[in-house]
Amino acid sequence: MPILTPNNFIYIGNSSTKGCPTALKNYNPISGTTENPEIINSNLLNSLLNSFQDEFTNVNVPALSAPPIVSLPITQRSYVKLIFLSKNCLFNNGFGYFTFPTNAPPSSLSTPQINPRIILSNVDISPNGELNQGDFFFLPSEVNPASGEVVDFIFEPSDYLHNLNKSIGFFLVSNGWNGNQLNIVPSLNNVFWSIPSLNPEIYNSYRCHFLNMNSYSFFNNSITIACEDTNNESNSDWDFCDMWFSVQVIPNN
Repeated sequence: MPILTPNNFIYIGNSSTKGCPTALKNYNPISGTTENPEIINSNLLNSLLNSFQDEFTNVNVPALSAPPIVSLPITQRSYVKLIFLSKNCLFNNGFGYFTFPTNAPPSSLSTPQINPRIILSNVDISPNGELNQGDFFFLPSEVNPASGEVVDFIFEPSDYLHNLNKSIGFFLVSNGWNGNQLNIVPSLNNVFWSIPSLNPEIYNSYRCHFLNMNSYSFFNNSITIACEDTNNESNSDWDFCDMWFSVQVIPNN
C-alpha cells in the first residue's frame, strides 16, 4: 500500500502571508456571507485552561495506556464548523483534518484512506498570525486536489467508496510554520494525529495528542478538542493546552 508523504497533504484555499485562508475565515456557506466571529465565554475558557493544565501537566503516562481516538462522526448530511478557541504554546503549528470510515479507522500511515487537508497553515494570533478568538472556518467536504479550491461544504454520512458511516479526524503539524510556509518533514514525524496509532512515538501510552473535552461544550452539537503539540517521548509537558478548538456539526436539513 502507498505510504503517505508530504505531497499528499492538500492545502485548502489561498492562505495569506501569515498562513490563514482569509476567504474562508468567518465565511458561512449556509447564508453565503462573512459573519462576525463567534462569542466565546473567555472567563469560562480561561478557567478551564487553568484547571486542565493543573490536571494533566506531568500526568502519569501509563494512565493513558489506551489513548482515545478523537473524531467527529457524521451521521447525516451536515456542515462542519471549526471554531478557534485558544493558543497557548510557543510553536507555530498547522492544523487540518481527514475523513475515514467510522467502523474502520486507519491503523497506519500506509492506509490509502487517509486524505489529509490543511485548513490552517499557521494557528496563531496577531502579530504573527491572523486568528482571533471565535474565528471560524466551515470545513470543505470536497476540495480540488490540484488547486485547493473548495468544491462543496456538505459532508455526506457515506460515499461511493464505502457504505459505512463517516467520521472526521484531525491532525496538527508541530512547529511547521516558518514564517512563509508550512513545512512537513518527509518522515511525517512532526505530524500528530487524533488517531493515536498513527503517531510516531514508539510506545502506545505516549501517542495521545488530542483529547475530546466531553464535559465542556461551548456550542450545541459540538465537541471541544485539546491538543498537545510536542513528541511525548521528547520534551512534551503533557498539558494539552497548546491549541483548543470547538468543532460543531450543523445538519443540512
